Amino acid sequence: TSYSTMASAAVAAFFAAFRYRTAAWSARVSAVVSASSTNRHTTVRTGSMGETCSMSRILVVDDEPSLVDAVATALRYEGFDVVEAMTGRQGLAAAQDGGFDLIVLDVMMPDLDGLAVAAHLRRDGVEVPVLFLTARDSLQDKRAGFDVGADDYLTKPFSLAELVMRVRAVV
Repeated sequence: TSYSTMASAAVAAFFAAFRYRTAAWSARVSAVVSASSTNRHTTVRTGSMGETCSMSRILVVDDEPSLVDAVATALRYEGFDVVEAMTGRQGLAAAQDGGFDLIVLDVMMPDLDGLAVAAHLRRDGVEVPVLFLTARDSLQDKRAGFDVGADDYLTKPFSLAELVMRVRAVV
């Protein structure tokens, strides 16, 4: 089975399981959203009680469009602000521009692999957390990921619900 078919099925199951959250969130969120240039988070003012919460910014980098779409959609559904990059070089440039609370990063990309992206970021002093999301599942692959500065490592195929839990744990 292809990853895009599995990702589509996972997205459908994920949304079915958490559908009630959208209705509750939509009922509470007002149209007022303010972003501060000194803060990486977007502040969202909600409901008549004026509650606030921070929306973490996440960069998703993968060369498979259907996977990027599935991951970004699931994270947006959970209230995260998501930026997408389709190549390692695009991801590196976006990450170096800053402002992210987490990078979800594939390892195997044709132009610049995720290990090289993470190594460049760490050498440049960019300390944003990195969660590798990859098909490379050997212990040596995981060690290589953690050696370049990964904060978490999730192998494909994966559950979107588990990805969301891991994202929440890191941010």
